Amino acid sequence: MAPVFLMGVISKEPIFVLHSIISWTPLSIKSKKHGFPWLACRDYWRIMISISLINYLATCKPFPSTTHHPMQQLILPRKWTGYFRFGTAYSLNQQLLRVAFELELNFNNFLFDGICTDEYTAQLFDGPAHVKGEYDEHTVQFVKKYPALLAIDDNDKVYVDHSQPPAPIFYKGKIRKHWWTRRLYATGIWTITVLAPDYNGSPVTRTVDGRWKMWASYSK
Repeated sequence: MAPVFLMGVISKEPIFVLHSIISWTPLSIKSKKHGFPWLACRDYWRIMISISLINYLATCKPFPSTTHHPMQQLILPRKWTGYFRFGTAYSLNQQLLRVAFELELNFNNFLFDGICTDEYTAQLFDGPAHVKGEYDEHTVQFVKKYPALLAIDDNDKVYVDHSQPPAPIFYKGKIRKHWWTRRLYATGIWTITVLAPDYNGSPVTRTVDGRWKMWASYSK
């Protein structure tokens, strides 16, 4: 099979195409059924289709660049619902808990602040916790502070110490889209630094953590 070079002038620029499919067949070879040079006709249409394809590709615009500003498209909704869990540094009873929460955020470009409500703010405080953070196309991080210090005693009882300032709780995670519903959600780790007794009973600072997950709520 001999390669054939096709040359066309498209947009005043010569284009050479190596066509390895087409093979010329002598016109003397006749089709027994139809009585005309069918093989030559077949090659003619191959050539015409190839030329049409060349012209089409020459007029196509290049694909747009996939590089863009990492924070150009993503706009987060104001309301989120989720939950958090306690990590292995807590007792087994605490680890089994799943505490639901709701966020209502206000945005300024890619910075935000807002309020967080959960069962602790409903039962132990007169108001919500406050959050402040930032995000980009793939990650989100924020700090949550209750109105006062929220702590857990040795009997796994949650209590409030109004004489102490709140301990900041740091949330950091990834923003994703559900593969089917395309709903935004975020998941990650929260950490808090607390005072806890060591083996000798002396208070030391410890950083404990847990997991969290939340979903975008598009209701007004």
